[in-house]
Amino acid sequence: MDIGFVMNTMRDPAGVPAHPVLFQGLMVFTWVFHIAFVQLTLGAAALAIYAFRKKALRAYREGTRQDPTMTAMAKPLSDADIANLAAFFSLQSRTSNDQTAARTLETR
Repeated sequence: MDIGFVMNTMRDPAGVPAHPVLFQGLMVFTWVFHIAFVQLTLGAAALAIYAFRKKALRAYREGTRQDPTMTAMAKPLSDADIANLAAFFSLQSRTSNDQTAARTLETR
């Protein structure tokens, strides 16, 4: 987007132009708040994933959630182990099954 286009769009209806630095400042201000909002949103999503995984691992350990494999894996875990695992998995990037399978085959 060209700054001239923005200035032309946001000009005073009476025809009195505003100073271009004002519009440049508003654009930077808007961009900064957009980036801050995106970072806060992503951080909130990471916290939600962390809390869900921590709760799920505790449920497997206590037996309120049933799955033979996960229950066997979660039984010996301490609260600190569960917190560490939840933090680790919440920071992992999501990949498709094809990419995961390809990486698994490459490591063998």
